[in-house]
Amino acid sequence: MSDSVTRWWREAKSGDDVAMARVWNHCRGFVFSIAMAHLRGVSRAVCDEEDVIVSVFDTVFRGAVAGTLPELHDRQDLKDLLAVVTIRKAINRVRYLHRKKRFPGTVDSSPITLEELAGNISPPDMHAIAVETCREMFDSLKDETLVRVVVLRMEGYQNQEIADQLNCALRTVERKLERIRRIWRQFDQP
Repeated sequence: MSDSVTRWWREAKSGDDVAMARVWNHCRGFVFSIAMAHLRGVSRAVCDEEDVIVSVFDTVFRGAVAGTLPELHDRQDLKDLLAVVTIRKAINRVRYLHRKKRFPGTVDSSPITLEELAGNISPPDMHAIAVETCREMFDSLKDETLVRVVVLRMEGYQNQEIADQLNCALRTVERKLERIRRIWRQFDQP
């Protein structure tokens, strides 16, 4: 991490509110853009990016103070952690908002998320596990181009935009995404 971000993160882990505010201000735009990309189609009256941002930083700072997050070695590690937590929280919010209403006598087959079970407060250990799983998933790709495709998709780029950035055909990006899905199926196994 840059010296200032490293220092702020170290101080935030010890519970320093000023350092937490500095990390928040430094990373807020990054988290906002990821949340915005994953909340498309959700009514802003019900949930917006700010809701996700507050939840993300609350989770990350609680985990940091509790000492349950993996060691972050650089700015990219912090961004990876924030990206994983943001994506999961945004996806869970969208799933929650789009799930079928439960009426007596009906069965809803939609999966219940861990956050729903925990009342939107999951133990910090779960986030450490999520970060570790994300790292394992990225490591399994073993190809920088595949990693770049995933990162661009996580940042909200569409397939054609990714093809333009990689200077390749749309079909090439689609094949790479299919390959990523095949590789990552192993992580869906119980």
